[in-house]
Amino acid sequence: MTDTETETRIIIAQILFYDTYECEFGDGFYPVINQDDLSYKRIEIKFLFNPTNNCWIQMNQQDISGLDGDNGIKLLNIMNKKNNVNCIEIYNSHNKKIYPTY
Repeated sequence: MTDTETETRIIIAQILFYDTYECEFGDGFYPVINQDDLSYKRIEIKFLFNPTNNCWIQMNQQDISGLDGDNGIKLLNIMNKKNNVNCIEIYNSHNKKIYPTY
Protein backbone atom coordinates (compact mmCIF):
# COMPACT_ATOMS: atom_id res chain seq x y z
CA MET A 1 0.00 0.00 0.00
CA THR A 2 1.37 3.40 -0.93
CA ASP A 3 1.41 6.44 1.35
CA THR A 4 -1.38 7.99 -0.73
CA GLU A 5 -3.59 4.93 -0.27
CA THR A 6 -2.90 4.93 3.47
CA GLU A 7 -3.80 8.61 3.77
CA THR A 8 -7.10 8.23 1.90
CA ARG A 9 -8.28 5.02 3.59
CA ILE A 10 -11.36 6.16 5.46
CA ILE A 11 -13.74 3.72 7.11
CA ILE A 12 -16.93 4.87 8.76
CA ALA A 13 -19.26 2.88 11.00
CA GLN A 14 -22.85 4.01 10.52
CA ILE A 15 -25.79 3.01 12.71
CA LEU A 16 -28.88 2.07 10.69
CA PHE A 17 -32.16 0.32 11.47
CA TYR A 18 -34.03 -2.41 9.62
CA ASP A 19 -37.18 -4.49 9.67
CA THR A 20 -36.13 -8.08 10.50
CA TYR A 21 -39.32 -9.58 9.08
CA GLU A 22 -38.93 -7.77 5.75
CA CYS A 23 -35.27 -8.77 5.64
CA GLU A 24 -35.96 -12.47 6.22
CA PHE A 25 -39.31 -12.99 4.54
CA GLY A 26 -39.92 -9.92 2.39
CA ASP A 27 -38.15 -7.96 -0.31
CA GLY A 28 -34.72 -7.85 1.36
CA PHE A 29 -32.42 -5.74 3.49
CA TYR A 30 -33.50 -2.11 3.22
CA PRO A 31 -32.05 -0.24 6.21
CA VAL A 32 -33.17 3.24 7.20
CA ILE A 33 -31.47 6.19 8.90
CA ASN A 34 -34.08 6.73 11.62
CA GLN A 35 -35.82 4.13 13.73
CA ASP A 36 -39.33 4.82 12.44
CA ASP A 37 -40.75 1.70 14.04
CA LEU A 38 -39.80 0.43 17.51
CA SER A 39 -39.67 -3.11 16.13
CA TYR A 40 -36.77 -2.18 13.83
CA LYS A 41 -33.42 -3.66 14.78
CA ARG A 42 -30.29 -1.54 15.18
CA ILE A 43 -27.20 -2.47 13.14
CA GLU A 44 -23.76 -1.00 12.62
CA ILE A 45 -22.61 -1.09 9.01
CA LYS A 46 -19.11 -0.12 7.93
CA PHE A 47 -18.36 1.68 4.69
CA LEU A 48 -15.01 2.25 3.00
CA PHE A 49 -14.25 5.45 1.12
CA ASN A 50 -12.99 4.70 -2.40
CA PRO A 51 -11.27 7.87 -3.66
CA THR A 52 -10.60 6.41 -7.11
CA ASN A 53 -14.31 5.94 -7.86
CA ASN A 54 -15.53 8.68 -5.50
CA CYS A 55 -17.89 6.33 -3.68
CA TRP A 56 -18.64 4.54 -0.41
CA ILE A 57 -18.51 0.72 -0.38
CA GLN A 58 -20.23 -1.41 2.25
CA MET A 59 -17.69 -3.58 4.08
CA ASN A 60 -19.60 -5.85 6.44
CA GLN A 61 -22.93 -7.39 7.39
CA GLN A 62 -25.56 -8.65 5.00
CA ASP A 63 -25.51 -6.86 1.65
CA ILE A 64 -27.85 -3.91 1.56
CA SER A 65 -30.56 -4.59 -1.05
CA GLY A 66 -31.39 -0.92 -1.46
CA LEU A 67 -32.15 2.37 0.27
CA ASP A 68 -35.79 3.40 0.02
CA GLY A 69 -37.13 6.94 -0.12
CA ASP A 70 -34.65 9.61 0.93
CA ASN A 71 -32.48 7.24 2.99
CA GLY A 72 -29.86 7.02 0.24
CA ILE A 73 -29.20 10.75 -0.03
CA LYS A 74 -29.37 11.15 3.75
CA LEU A 75 -26.81 8.36 4.30
CA LEU A 76 -24.52 9.76 1.61
CA ASN A 77 -24.69 13.26 3.12
CA ILE A 78 -24.00 12.00 6.65
CA MET A 79 -20.94 10.00 5.61
CA ASN A 80 -19.59 12.75 3.36
CA LYS A 81 -20.01 15.43 6.02
CA LYS A 82 -18.40 13.33 8.79
CA ASN A 83 -15.34 12.74 6.61
CA ASN A 84 -15.14 15.95 4.60
CA VAL A 85 -15.40 14.14 1.25
CA ASN A 86 -17.79 14.52 -1.67
CA CYS A 87 -18.73 10.99 -2.76
CA ILE A 88 -21.57 10.62 -5.22
CA GLU A 89 -22.47 6.92 -4.93
CA ILE A 90 -22.89 4.06 -2.44
CA TYR A 91 -22.29 0.38 -3.28
CA ASN A 92 -22.90 -2.80 -1.30
CA SER A 93 -20.08 -5.31 -0.79
CA HIS A 94 -20.97 -7.17 -3.99
CA ASN A 95 -20.52 -4.00 -6.06
CA LYS A 96 -24.24 -3.35 -6.56
CA LYS A 97 -25.00 0.36 -6.66
CA ILE A 98 -27.53 1.11 -3.94
CA TYR A 99 -27.48 4.89 -4.30
CA PRO A 100 -28.36 6.63 -6.52
CA THR A 101 -30.63 4.33 -8.44
CA TYR A 102 -32.79 5.51 -11.29
